[in-house]
Amino acid sequence: LSAHLCEVIEFLLRYELEPNAVYIVDGDVYNIMRLISFIDNEYIAADAMVLLLEAGGDPNLVVELETIYEYVSDDVWFGAIEQEIRWRYDSWIHVWMVLLAYGGKPRGRKSPLEVYREYDSNSLFDIQKLRNHRDYYYGISKEKYEPVIHIYDKKNMWEVATA
Repeated sequence: LSAHLCEVIEFLLRYELEPNAVYIVDGDVYNIMRLISFIDNEYIAADAMVLLLEAGGDPNLVVELETIYEYVSDDVWFGAIEQEIRWRYDSWIHVWMVLLAYGGKPRGRKSPLEVYREYDSNSLFDIQKLRNHRDYYYGISKEKYEPVIHIYDKKNMWEVATA
């Protein structure tokens, strides 16, 4: 199913799927944007998230006491240390980048990214460019025993941001 996820999402959006809708079924709470992080495919989950956010989805929507952004961000930061399954982690990172591009951030704080100037430019990297998440890759280092996520532009291998 994940190979056709974006087609299914597009179909549902044509029939008025509400990305911010929260459903309670037998006491369990569901939201489609939150469920996207269970798709273990590097690009498909992030592509589907772009569709939902373009259709009005809110990356800071609160579902079960945390925002969509915080939910994914928790997996990203835990995975930066553990990385049990690399391809699953790659999917989380790309969804996280998309959420950042659409304004996702921890409640009450600014974006966790520090942006740098772009290659051959004096201007700073625009976080909204991460909407095209396929144009970027990442690396992880440790600084003072804490993980740091580095985001690079694939075209020129220039570091554009860190978190």
